Amino acid sequence: MTKPQYTSQKGFCEDIDEGKFSFPLVHYLTTNGAGDTLQVREILQQRRESGGLAVELKRIVLDRLAKSGSLDYTKQRLCKMQSDVDRCIERLEVMTGRKNWVLRVCLLKLVV
Repeated sequence: MTKPQYTSQKGFCEDIDEGKFSFPLVHYLTTNGAGDTLQVREILQQRRESGGLAVELKRIVLDRLAKSGSLDYTKQRLCKMQSDVDRCIERLEVMTGRKNWVLRVCLLKLVV
């Protein structure tokens, strides 16, 4: 699924509107100083008060996550976990002496 398709189905930064603290957001808030995160924290507070955010405010949050490296860090962690799962599948296949195509297909669906 492409990013435009995903956005049209799920909405733009819907997790922020729902008050969910995603992995990149938690990483950003915990690895940057209070002064650096103040604007994002204020935006999140505004979301709590109004129940949602304008696209422009969500873009500010997304921009801060990108500039801080939190999105890159998240991608690196996902790739590492994907590699770990791949190695686990390989070990399982060696133990059973058979390829596990079901798990391989599932892993392909999760490729970052």
